[in-house]
Amino acid sequence: MIKIEKDLTQVPASLQVPPMNRSAIATHKIRERIIRQSRYPKNSSAVDKRYKMEDIKDALFKIYNGKCAFCEQRVERWHVEHFRPKSEYYWLAFSWDNLLYACPDCNGSKSNHFHLDKEKNPLFINPEMEDPSPLITFQKDGLVSSADARMKYTLEKCSVYRKYLNDNRKKIWDDFLNDLESEVVDGKSKHEIQAGVMALVNKFRRDAEQRPRNEFLAFRRYAVKNFLAEAIREILG
Repeated sequence: MIKIEKDLTQVPASLQVPPMNRSAIATHKIRERIIRQSRYPKNSSAVDKRYKMEDIKDALFKIYNGKCAFCEQRVERWHVEHFRPKSEYYWLAFSWDNLLYACPDCNGSKSNHFHLDKEKNPLFINPEMEDPSPLITFQKDGLVSSADARMKYTLEKCSVYRKYLNDNRKKIWDDFLNDLESEVVDGKSKHEIQAGVMALVNKFRRDAEQRPRNEFLAFRRYAVKNFLAEAIREILG
């Protein structure tokens, strides 16, 4: 998970209040009805589609660079996720600040889990509201953990420990190490090896810091800070 920069003042037209177009008028009428009834209707595709309008989905896709809010993988199929579950927080079903971009696996695992602490604050961390990166620890094999109770709750309820995700994070680091090792071959001078290694290191840093569409940026950035120096020392002796 990484911090997501979302401008809450740039509300998609379909969600604006007061409504400025026919789509927003339809959504607003449904919003008012739900609030009057004090519940979100079950199994209503006509209602559900109001938070899945194309302008909403397009905006979320751009904001999240096509990556899940929780696991950071890019997927073809994705969900408009309600941070606060619409079944309980029905009045927020069409609120721009409650809609996130999530893969089906994280969204399905999260489901309606949404416990509060003693002060009534969510245990879930919202990456649009706070930076989760400092709270996450990675290992070189892709495993993720946290000493922070809220971060641990978020990782657990979204199943960010999934083996598939661990393996893909691990592959990023393994591929980098393999590339480093390929620079150390017979016939190359020390200067050539150093230059090749530093070119790969600089690329790894750029991929972590300057390529927002890359998957698993939290892992990449953690690796830059915690694994990179040791890898360079081992390769260059």
